[in-house]
Amino acid sequence: MNSLQPVSLMPTYYTGYIEDPSILHSLLRTDLSNQQIPVTHLFLSHYHAYPCTVVIQPPISSGRLHVPSIRRYLEMDHKHNSSQDIVKREYHYITDFLANLGNGLMLDCQNCQLINAVDNPNKYKSDGDHNHFLTVDKVRIHYLPQHDNYVNEELASKLSSFYVLQSTSAAIQVVCKYPKQDYYLRGISVKKPFIYGLSLNYGKDFTVIHHHILKQLA
Repeated sequence: MNSLQPVSLMPTYYTGYIEDPSILHSLLRTDLSNQQIPVTHLFLSHYHAYPCTVVIQPPISSGRLHVPSIRRYLEMDHKHNSSQDIVKREYHYITDFLANLGNGLMLDCQNCQLINAVDNPNKYKSDGDHNHFLTVDKVRIHYLPQHDNYVNEELASKLSSFYVLQSTSAAIQVVCKYPKQDYYLRGISVKKPFIYGLSLNYGKDFTVIHHHILKQLA
C-alpha cells in the first residue's frame, strides 16, 4: 500500500496553486457549484493577465480529439509534467484536466468521454476495455498575446491532428415477405462507412467523373 507523501504549503508548480490572496478570496466568493475548473482565475493567478483563448476542434465534423495522444504530445514535445495538472476523474478515466505549460500557456480540456464506436485512422491503441477511446469534442488554449502566432499557426494545428472518427449509423427499411403472406418493412441499422478513396469504393472511372463535376462547378 502506497503511503501519502507529506504536503508542503509553500508555492509549488501545481497548476491549481493560487499565490495571490486577492484572487484566492475572489475565487472563494465565486459560486463553484457547477464544479468546473476555474480556468480564468488560475491563469490570472499564475500570469497576472487576462488570457487570449482559442478553441481547437478536429478538422473533420465527425471527429473527436483523442485525449491521451494530446497529453503524450505535451509531455514529449513541451516537456510538460502531467503530474502537476488539475485532473478530475470518474472511476479511472479523466473527465477534465487543466495543464499549465508554462511561459503563458494553459490547455483546458473538459467533458471527456469514453466512446467505442469509432473509426481509427491514426491507429491509436484503445484506452479501455471493449475498444474504448477517451475523447473530447474540443480543447481550449489560454495564452498571453505574444504567443498568438505560435498558438494559432503551429500548436492548434498539431493538437487538432490527434483525433478519431465517431461512427454514425443509419436506419434503412428493407422490404420483406413472409411465405404466402403480405409484404412488410423491416428496419435495419447499418454503420455508415468512412470513404477515404473514391476509386476504391466506386471504381477508378468514377474519379475522372468526380473531378470533371468539380471543374464544372468551380
